Amino acid sequence: LAVIADKTGYPVDMLELDMALDADLGIDSIKRVEILSALQEQLPGAPAIKPEHLGTLQTVAQIVDFLASVSGASTPAPASETDGPETALAGDTVERKLVKIVPLKSQQSRAHLALPAGASIWIGAEGSTELAAALALELQQLGYQPKPVSLEELDFLPAPSELDGLILLPSDQPSERFLSRAFKLLQIAAAGLHASASRGTALLVTVSRLNGYFGLLPGAAPADVISGGLAGLSKTAHHEWPQVRCKAIDLAPELQDATIAARALTEEILCEGPLEVGISSNGLHTLKLTEAPLAQEARELPLSEGDLVVISGGARGVTAEVAVTLSAASRATLLLLGRSPAPEVEPDWLAQLHNEGEIKQALREQSEKPLKPKDLEKQYQALLSSREIRNNLQRINAAGGKAIYRSVDLRNVEAVAQIIAKVRSSHGPIKGLIHGAGVLADRLIVDKTADQFELVYSTKVEGLRSLLTALDQDELRCLVLFSSSTGRFGRTGQVDYAVANEVLNKMAQQQARLRPHCRVLSLNWGPWDGGMVTPALKKLFQQEGIEVIGLQAGADYLLQELATPT
Repeated sequence: LAVIADKTGYPVDMLELDMALDADLGIDSIKRVEILSALQEQLPGAPAIKPEHLGTLQTVAQIVDFLASVSGASTPAPASETDGPETALAGDTVERKLVKIVPLKSQQSRAHLALPAGASIWIGAEGSTELAAALALELQQLGYQPKPVSLEELDFLPAPSELDGLILLPSDQPSERFLSRAFKLLQIAAAGLHASASRGTALLVTVSRLNGYFGLLPGAAPADVISGGLAGLSKTAHHEWPQVRCKAIDLAPELQDATIAARALTEEILCEGPLEVGISSNGLHTLKLTEAPLAQEARELPLSEGDLVVISGGARGVTAEVAVTLSAASRATLLLLGRSPAPEVEPDWLAQLHNEGEIKQALREQSEKPLKPKDLEKQYQALLSSREIRNNLQRINAAGGKAIYRSVDLRNVEAVAQIIAKVRSSHGPIKGLIHGAGVLADRLIVDKTADQFELVYSTKVEGLRSLLTALDQDELRCLVLFSSSTGRFGRTGQVDYAVANEVLNKMAQQQARLRPHCRVLSLNWGPWDGGMVTPALKKLFQQEGIEVIGLQAGADYLLQELATPT
């Protein structure tokens, strides 16, 4: 409790073992890693911090239980070659890679999955689709037991005790709730898939309808960008459920005949192969990352002095660093949109305090009524947010540009449109958009709530839709989406973030075709040295072999990328 108190600023007398870290204490996944790291220093023999612990340790008592087996440890663990301050340094360069399409060998040259005779396979789809019916018939003819499951009727669907396969199909007319429903079905099927995997083979397959090349084929616009998010389910499950065979398939729209499409799907579903497979009339393809350094010659930014640029999430964290660098390079006018209220002048009793414990103690003393830990944390975080915004606005103005901050929920289409219209009337048309807003709610697939999934997904995707609606008539010169390597690779505890960023990638592909004279980028960033990445999280990333991106290096790279023509 003393360690938790030290890391959170709560007095020990406010903490109880049965308190939930998030609901009662307001401790998010990032702070949880810091606490576990501090406890490991106290108990050197403690279990190593792993990504899955972010989702399983939900109460103070669970942390105690997690460490109980090593509570008597007294001998420090030997230092490794990577221990020391060097491991906290961020990279001063950004490694640039592009996703490329590569041909894939036919199923005949690859091993086939050994599903048991009579294997039970659910086929999840919205409504009754021809493809679902045709796929069920194909599987039935092979001796399996397929069961179509409507994503619109999940409230009373019992979880299966055993399930050999789950196939999630795209919708003919996807609704905004399509991906959240697909996620809910995945949760329902989880225990059954694990039971079957423990005694043999179980599979999870998602099917999108982009263009047969995951949206990457030049000239072929993605047909259904929403279905592109399904790959995030497969790629995250691949990390969390290594015993389940996971695969994301993209089916080309030209394969319109349901029987032909179902036969092609069946052949690939029942075949070993890469995590991502595209099926088109030209054969099979998969995706590969290829190093592609930027050209060294200097080019001009597509933005200049006075141009109006909208930046979501731009007054805090990583995007604030980008805004400062962009301000210095272009002297543009930056409209920064964020959830946090505009900063206010702090009272004298608070303005001079900077230590977390001192600030929280002062907030408790000044409160008219006793504060619960979560309410105290909420006030503290609001204070930090206000200070960060105020400081970043000053930095942007000092760099040469002009900062305008407005507080808004990006998911509110009308509110976003009104703010942008008002600023546009005073400063002229919008020339650029950088969508950097995002939130995390790390939980394992089986533990994540519907509300958490919706918050993470909607901030990214619905937020972008609101912005694009408001900027529909503006002739943008650049459109930058802050996606994530989580969308490209999946990541334990971040299924919602993977889904959202995969949709973001596909929306970028769509916008690039709709705006041929605009520089459209979807940057699948790795972790940055700042914002949501604390020293403890850096240590976790380094254990996984992931180098964080230096703030200035990332901001400089973005400007270089913007200045590079397509």
